[in-house]
Amino acid sequence: MKPADAKAPKFDSKWWKLNKAKGADADAGFEKALKKYEDTKKSFFEETKNPNGAKSSAELQQLLLAVKAQATKKKADPKLGIGQKETKEALGNYEKQCDTAISECKRIEASPLMKMGAADLVKSAPQFQTYCNKIGFLAESYNFISLMAKNPKKERRWYDDFIKSGSKFELNLPGSVKNEFDGIAARITAGTAPDTTETWAAAPWDQAVKEIAFMLDKDPLKRWRAWALGQMLKPKLP
Repeated sequence: MKPADAKAPKFDSKWWKLNKAKGADADAGFEKALKKYEDTKKSFFEETKNPNGAKSSAELQQLLLAVKAQATKKKADPKLGIGQKETKEALGNYEKQCDTAISECKRIEASPLMKMGAADLVKSAPQFQTYCNKIGFLAESYNFISLMAKNPKKERRWYDDFIKSGSKFELNLPGSVKNEFDGIAARITAGTAPDTTETWAAAPWDQAVKEIAFMLDKDPLKRWRAWALGQMLKPKLP
């Protein structure tokens, strides 16, 4: 093994088999641990693309611990003599890679980003916008909450865009909330109320935001967290 490779060994079972010192890892225990981690990591990232619920990195962390345990065991092999110091150094660096990756898993999963509700994510997480834009029916919900967070002038066009039946970006609101908006629109059409910001300010905008955020906090948010976990861990895992 070249000295440069020993300082930054590839987390790849085939690479290890080709580059390790002759006689090292005789029972292929380290190679097998690497391979199992590789296969599981691949499946993990595939699952986070189209998850059926919340995922975690717990299994990956366990497999990283198994790789580290094998690295520690093989590093202590008395057969690794002076002429095989690069392989021994590589095993030590595998241990460090495992520790770093496990720390990153724990840090990311414990981050505020992974615990926020939808309303807060809209205000502070561009990753959430990216995800919602990928999922057609979520984009309207994200855009409405984002718009209302800016406290715009309450007027007819937001009703026409997001709430009116058949509107371009119609939201899935409970009838009790939507009916209040429709009632205001009907009074304006009938001429019994002026089409002003004061009239529209009486509409239940805050309740509409709460209802849409509540909807996002269910399954869509679990799916986003799984997707985001995959996106954030991808550059951090060996």
